[in-house]
Amino acid sequence: MLWYHNSVGKASKVCEMFTEQARKNYSVAMKLHQEPETVQIVMLLMVIRAEARKVFSTFMLGSDNRDRIQPVLASFAAYCQPLKNVPFERYKFYSRMQDTGESYDHYRTAL
Repeated sequence: MLWYHNSVGKASKVCEMFTEQARKNYSVAMKLHQEPETVQIVMLLMVIRAEARKVFSTFMLGSDNRDRIQPVLASFAAYCQPLKNVPFERYKFYSRMQDTGESYDHYRTAL
């Protein structure tokens, strides 16, 4: 599992090898799915790198969600999603012109 940040502190490569399916397979192989959720969270924190543990410590999980695996995984998933620069995305959308010879379907898909 790769967890690290670039020099400006943004997530650059998070969850590269740790997909949801890989986590489920690991959970079944290690029989973690039979363990309480707190044990599953502890195992997750043991196998991820130190940078990801620092990220985990910043999550604003309530006391009821801190001991449940799904909110923890959802927090990591939300952290891994790249942030959108809305003004830049609008600029790209409105400045996109259909190229010569480009089909309408391809142009529409590119938008």
